[in-house]
Amino acid sequence: MAAPSPEVRISHLPGGRVRELLKDNPVILLPMGSHEDQGPHFPMGDYLLPERIAQLAATHAQQRGTPCFVMPVMPYGGDDYFRTALGGAVLSPATMEAVLGDIVGSLLDNGLTRIVMLNGHSGNVAPILNTIREVRRSRGIAVPSLYLWEAAFAMLPDILGPEEAASRAGHGADPLGSVGLHLMPELIDRSLMPDPRPIHADPILGLPSVNLGRVRVKDVEVTLWTDYAEIYNEGTSGGDPRRCDARTGAAITDRLVETVVELARLLTEKT
Repeated sequence: MAAPSPEVRISHLPGGRVRELLKDNPVILLPMGSHEDQGPHFPMGDYLLPERIAQLAATHAQQRGTPCFVMPVMPYGGDDYFRTALGGAVLSPATMEAVLGDIVGSLLDNGLTRIVMLNGHSGNVAPILNTIREVRRSRGIAVPSLYLWEAAFAMLPDILGPEEAASRAGHGADPLGSVGLHLMPELIDRSLMPDPRPIHADPILGLPSVNLGRVRVKDVEVTLWTDYAEIYNEGTSGGDPRRCDARTGAAITDRLVETVVELARLLTEKT
């Protein structure tokens, strides 16, 4: 029988054990996501996916000799297009940046300088960038951040082929849909998966929407803020959730985990 995996969640370890395990400055993963509308079939707590990916990555890193642990997940995303999502909650960009600064600052003040942020929400990108830029300027410490779904979108054509990837990619569909079916299938209700429908034009100028915050004027993309409910269909945006599958989710997850493990190794060897 294989030995049980070590506990990597700092929140689940007793204080005395934490002091022992963290005294030599291991890698600390900080997962974050959002609480928003991902469609009628998908749990609103999409932060659950970055949390589970972080735990997998830390476990794999430990097994390969790189000490690595996971901080509690940040469940609320930075304010963007989803403020009107019923049951959701957002933080303003200023609040998000302040919270991140305090969390990262707490780790750094205690000598934990090897930090990796695992982000699962577009509204977190700017606050994260401002936070890690300030850390680099003020302390000379590099804090990498991996935007999980940006990386996963880029993987889809290689995993599925360009045509299949195009049919499946979208909010409420891939890549989150397949990763969710791999990591938390018990929380996804397949009977509620909607038919794919194109996103709507923006309601003010009537321009065709490319995605949240982007419209097209002739052949040129232009930034134009819209609320998700104005252009999405019950939280989904064009991709077909019914085509998502756990096998694709496993392939995406494996690549994301390997990326984090490599970052952890580099931080340990070079800093």
